[in-house]
Amino acid sequence: MNELQIHRKTREALNLTKVAIPTIKTLLVTKGHSFDRESFFQMIDNLQTTLPNRFLQFTHVEHPAAEAVLTPDATEKFDAILFYDMPGVTFTQGK
Repeated sequence: MNELQIHRKTREALNLTKVAIPTIKTLLVTKGHSFDRESFFQMIDNLQTTLPNRFLQFTHVEHPAAEAVLTPDATEKFDAILFYDMPGVTFTQGK
């Protein structure tokens, strides 16, 4: 699964190693449309500041690899799934 990309903050990066904070494991699914990746992932990283009593752990996967991960068994380990995708849509240049 070389297309599977992991994007997650670590507890060490947030200096949370000595604090017992509940983790919200989130699967983040993208692709199918263009977007400003740097700004998008900065926004995702900034979500941590909106939930100071929770640690957000993101696992990022893009289509088409997402199809292998979006099964009942595979998604069972996540608390939430965040979709920012449009699979099967092909964008063309306007005339």
